[in-house]
Amino acid sequence: MAVITFRAADLRRVVEHAMASTKFRRTYNDQFAGIEEVTEPMLWLVGDRGVYLMSNGDPGDKTGVGDSLYVVFAEKISPKDEGWYDTKRLVFGGDDFVESLPWCETIKAMIDAGQEYIRMKIVGDNIELLDVPA
Repeated sequence: MAVITFRAADLRRVVEHAMASTKFRRTYNDQFAGIEEVTEPMLWLVGDRGVYLMSNGDPGDKTGVGDSLYVVFAEKISPKDEGWYDTKRLVFGGDDFVESLPWCETIKAMIDAGQEYIRMKIVGDNIELLDVPA
């Protein structure tokens, strides 16, 4: 089991972009599963060069630097962090991945309520959002 953490203030832009979008991108998993269209905003938890969250809104949320899209890295699993790859591999394994998380409204409510960090518990293939208000 591991817990990954994101700064809530940094996630606001990701969540608001997804929620403001009227079209949504599919992951490669969606395409292989035969899902033709995604009809709701989601956050993508991505593991490649680090572990980060991004919007599935289409078009993507460009940063203004080339074709880069806005992402928020998990604490201690960013390429700027020493040992990030070992941490990613320990928590998620060595393969790259994308998981769609349907938690935009919940995370936005948590941010609006003043929560400073958004945490997720990872157990095998299960991802659970922590600290959700009752």
